[in-house]
Amino acid sequence: MRNTDFSLFLALLATAVALAADWPCYRGDAQLSGWQKHGKQITVENAKNLKLLWKQQLDETPVTVPLIMGPTITHRGVRELVFIGVRNNLYAFDADLGTLFWKRSLEGLSGTPVFEPDPDEDDRDDDEPGPLRPIYAVSGDGRLHAIRVSDGSDISTVDFLPPGKKCSNLNYWHGTVYAGTAEGVWSFDVKKPSVSAQFRPMSAKYGVRISVSGTVAPAETAKPGAPVIVNGVLFVVSGGTALKALNAQTGREIYSSSEPVQISAPDLAVANGHICFAGDALYCFGIPMER
Repeated sequence: MRNTDFSLFLALLATAVALAADWPCYRGDAQLSGWQKHGKQITVENAKNLKLLWKQQLDETPVTVPLIMGPTITHRGVRELVFIGVRNNLYAFDADLGTLFWKRSLEGLSGTPVFEPDPDEDDRDDDEPGPLRPIYAVSGDGRLHAIRVSDGSDISTVDFLPPGKKCSNLNYWHGTVYAGTAEGVWSFDVKKPSVSAQFRPMSAKYGVRISVSGTVAPAETAKPGAPVIVNGVLFVVSGGTALKALNAQTGREIYSSSEPVQISAPDLAVANGHICFAGDALYCFGIPMER
């Protein structure tokens, strides 16, 4: 590679990492706030230019909500990835192109997976690539899979839930993965793999919410389709057929999608200018890049 080409590559890599934001779990963070704190690409001024960037059919109706991992170094270069699961498969798509990055079998997938938020996400002056982070998912046999995001292979698997036990969407806090069930909350410290999963009785069938101080509590109710907010723009699915963007301060409508969509799972994921949701397919909206 010529020196000029290599310099350009490093500049692009630094830019991609510096702009990185994640949507690592259901509702975006451990507090289930629905707030993307690091969004800069979409603004109140430009949200009117949103378009359907891509649409991908899936083998079955999704059973999880989408997750978005910001630009990450893989064996195929820097990629931003969108994850979504159906009953027996977990998919990863290229967030920019909409192409399938990998697909793997995960029999009896239960609850939306989770991954560790970027530890450098709050330090925007740090342009060094962060550590590679696995995505955690629970299969029907109750095992917790730590999955390599570059190719979908298992890094490790451990016993987590009783076999056949369905769980809510997973959550993550300071090295621990949490899963809620009707009977209680299961937790596993991924930094101490030799220690067995822990259980505490409390009804958490709607999920687990973790306060900023680390207090674990059941999510009070399930609110599918609750709005999400990024950079002063509030996004919501309206009537199961349209994505709308509103000015979060005034409530004024900025954008309403005209593309035909069929939204069966209206929970949104927002990061790096991408708005993803599932319906009869996986949809990704955003502002098209100038060519």
